[in-house]
Amino acid sequence: MAWKSILLNKTRSLLSLSGISIGIFSIILVFTITDSLEKGIRKSIRSLGSDVIYVQKWPWIFGGEYPWWKYIARPYPTFEEYQFIEKKANTIREAGFIFTARRKIKADNKQIDRITICGISHSYPQIRNMQLEEGRFFNKMESDNGSRCVVVGNDIAEALFPAGNALDNYLSVSGIRCRIIGILKKEGKSMFGLSSDRQVFMPYTLMVKFINPKSEFADPLIICKVKEDVTVDRGMDEIENILRAKRRIKPTMESTFALNKITLLEKGFDDLFVLISLVGWIIGGFSILVGGFGIANIMYVSVSERIQQIGIQMSLGATRYFVLMQFLLEGIFLCLAGGAIGLSMTAALVLLMHDFSGLELALSWSNVGMAFQLSFLVGVVSSFVPSYEASQLDPVEAMRR
Repeated sequence: MAWKSILLNKTRSLLSLSGISIGIFSIILVFTITDSLEKGIRKSIRSLGSDVIYVQKWPWIFGGEYPWWKYIARPYPTFEEYQFIEKKANTIREAGFIFTARRKIKADNKQIDRITICGISHSYPQIRNMQLEEGRFFNKMESDNGSRCVVVGNDIAEALFPAGNALDNYLSVSGIRCRIIGILKKEGKSMFGLSSDRQVFMPYTLMVKFINPKSEFADPLIICKVKEDVTVDRGMDEIENILRAKRRIKPTMESTFALNKITLLEKGFDDLFVLISLVGWIIGGFSILVGGFGIANIMYVSVSERIQQIGIQMSLGATRYFVLMQFLLEGIFLCLAGGAIGLSMTAALVLLMHDFSGLELALSWSNVGMAFQLSFLVGVVSSFVPSYEASQLDPVEAMRR
């Protein structure tokens, strides 16, 4: 009977469920985008390595009231300090060094502008767990001698050598002709811009011939991977002592370097996503609230139109519970239908955004379940009072109206 009542009043039903549709669409879209962003950011953070320490000039998280000019005055980590840590540290399994620059690269009659060129130590790929599709990485001897060899990202290989013959071919960087000895597996987009797909890696000793590693724009850093039985905090303590000794920092003075780990980023992003989720609930909550009032008004209209019918039903033996459920189910059906429409709109928009934005958006089953749960809850809350008042009508008085 509840379903038939909805079908008999199609225009009114469509207008009433439109509010719920918009509310569900708003809140599920916000949560879908938030979940996708969180998934992408956490994936990028995990790629940094949970057991890796980053020695840099700048900290990832600024705490307290540390004057910014003290950070600017700090020196950048150097290759010599990386070698010193590699020699002295007992808690570190592997240490590496990297600095970067933007340069134009050429191959035959093709060229690509503003490509990230990375000068690295031979151990850097093992710490970052970089995967090869073809070829190999340069070894320690090639790294120490500054051999003219490079490992390129997947996009670079495809752009310069579309025929697929990049391996053992040559490209030029700043006039230096280098042989391609390795091609990396495709990584895809990274939220932090850490994807190696559009990067070229060469030995540190080769890159210093045309790039100053101490330049402000080179952003040099030392990365250290701790041993399996050593905690990151213990490794950080040892590295701090080693670097303070190397830089001859007095015990009373502050360190002139920053030691970063991914837990610092994770904590910052946890707080950010809590705030985003709260904003999502507020935005969607107002839409659902408006839709709920619309359902309640429609149910009051429906009750007032069918008072005589209610009186006849009760006079023929229908219980108050039967009348209550009849109108309550009508409101629930309306909200569930509105939720399904809102969910369909969200799915269509997510698919469109996925194709055009490049983001890895996906409508999760948890969000689908939440949409129907919210629709059901709004249906119960908004329809209960009109349904209850209908069930409490006196049959004789109802039939007289």
